[in-house]
Amino acid sequence: MNFYNKEIELSRVFRIYPAVLIEYQNEQTEMSLEWIEQNSEKVKIITFLLVFDYDKNRTEQIKIEFENQKDLIQAINEIYEIIQNRN
Repeated sequence: MNFYNKEIELSRVFRIYPAVLIEYQNEQTEMSLEWIEQNSEKVKIITFLLVFDYDKNRTEQIKIEFENQKDLIQAINEIYEIIQNRN
């Protein structure tokens, strides 16, 4: 399935979750939306992410980037609808 210009194999997806790529002290890392809501003034937000894990060890992932949280939430709602309609 093509979703935001990425080919996603929904039958292989183990987990889907939102994240925020941040920069702190010249290091980049992913954090949860909940964490960023409490700490946004301490870090630089690089991008918002919707992550599709194909296994529990996160060795195979597809990440879709969004400029803002609103667009990320819209994509989450869209993928939820797609999954609901498949079941």
